[in-house]
Amino acid sequence: MWTDCVCALGALAAKHAGNRRLLYHYLAQSKRRLTLVDEIIKAGRLASKGRCLLMYESQGKKYWGAGHGLAGIVHALMDMELKPDEVEDVKCTLHFMIRNRFPSGKCPSSEGNESDHLVHSCHGTPGFALTLAKAAEVILLCDAICVK
Repeated sequence: MWTDCVCALGALAAKHAGNRRLLYHYLAQSKRRLTLVDEIIKAGRLASKGRCLLMYESQGKKYWGAGHGLAGIVHALMDMELKPDEVEDVKCTLHFMIRNRFPSGKCPSSEGNESDHLVHSCHGTPGFALTLAKAAEVILLCDAICVK
């Protein structure tokens, strides 16, 4: 969201200054970012195969962690400007991950992994906790904006 604001402000300043080169630079940055978000969402929907609304595969595994998996990608998506259906996909994906934790409360390192011993930030629950904290922050911010 902030990147869009910076690009919009940059484009506005460039337009008022009469600087066409900077104007097109900021407009291109904003457009490129939106294309990237679209591709991330599309890839997540394709790899999900119905169990979860968004899922991502790397090296033949569907990792859940923050370092190189679902929690990290969802965390990054929460910083982007998303369409309403994409917001719902992110929320449902978070709910899926919460519902499918181990009885200990930890998350699996990858889809189908039954091992409950990893506690690394890249594969385990510490990284997922950061994503949940971000989700709480984003949801509270959205609620505050909607109430006003």
